Amino acid sequence: MAPLTSAAAISSDSLFTSVGRLVIALFFGFIGREIWMDIRDADSDAQSGIITVPVKYGKRMASRTAAVSMIGMSVSSLFCKSKMSLTMAVVASTWIVGRAWQIVQTEGLDPQVLKRAVEESKIAFLFMLGSFL
Repeated sequence: MAPLTSAAAISSDSLFTSVGRLVIALFFGFIGREIWMDIRDADSDAQSGIITVPVKYGKRMASRTAAVSMIGMSVSSLFCKSKMSLTMAVVASTWIVGRAWQIVQTEGLDPQVLKRAVEESKIAFLFMLGSFL
């Protein structure tokens, strides 16, 4: 039933309503963060035979894919009605895209940058969620 209700929330006439934007932002944000966490675990996943994006396509491609996902999250959260909401969305977007850029620059090979990005993304997501209030 969940796929049907999610599809109804993002119907073509309500794509940029608050709920539609929230669903899109959460989708892209969670996908990006999960890929970041997979990059951190890529070596142990490869040894265990677990196929993830960084294991199959490499950390460089995974870091770029996560960055595109985070940009998608950021763009979908920037269509706000109030100045306060826009401010929170800009703070979250700048923060998360900045971290994504650092990961792309290091090609996902710096564990400290990845760790900070994963941890700080929790706070950035809160700011992003606050922009929908």
